[in-house]
Amino acid sequence: LSFFVVGCAHVARAFARLFGTCSTYEKKANLRILIITDYMPPQTHGIAIRFRQYIDFMRAAGHEVQVFCTDSVKARESSFDHPNMPSIVNPYNVHNRMAYNPGVKLAWYLAAKQWDIVHLVYPSNISWAVLPVCHARRIPVYASHHVDMEYYIAQYVTFSPVAKFGEAMYWFMTKFPARSFATTNAAPTLAFLKGHMAGYPPEKMARIPTGVADARFKVD
Repeated sequence: LSFFVVGCAHVARAFARLFGTCSTYEKKANLRILIITDYMPPQTHGIAIRFRQYIDFMRAAGHEVQVFCTDSVKARESSFDHPNMPSIVNPYNVHNRMAYNPGVKLAWYLAAKQWDIVHLVYPSNISWAVLPVCHARRIPVYASHHVDMEYYIAQYVTFSPVAKFGEAMYWFMTKFPARSFATTNAAPTLAFLKGHMAGYPPEKMARIPTGVADARFKVD
């Protein structure tokens, strides 16, 4: 259904161009940013807190930041927040829900609306629903990798054939589409990213800036 919605959006844009209605990219004074993440408060880990801060600061700077996620704090939810991606409970972290499908609304937003950048937060199960659409529309994608999944596969799955299957699925669902379609892949350290995305062009790699407040935390 999501891919059908994407197809309908492309047809609608084609008709808009045919009849002279503006449907192509137009630069604005602010940035139009789409963030897709499974990690937001009420989760309390580092990724969720970091993204809450990112979003607040970018909105305060005047940018349009639309957020698609699987959960949110209702008291802080705005009209730009969409906590409605179809999801299931993560069996290894029951406080986290993982999207298994982008849903109709995100599919429409990806295919019909104008974006300056799309930020896809990993780990994620919906790379194939997001990245090819952005690539086809030439929308820059910043893919940030926050967890060494290959390490945790080995830690949680001790039966080797199942672990190997998990690694293969991780490569197919995450690493391959990220390498093929993302504009930039980023991680907290370049050392991790170079090992995680071996052979990936260095000019397309980036280090995620630290979330530590330098003014408060100093090393003597």
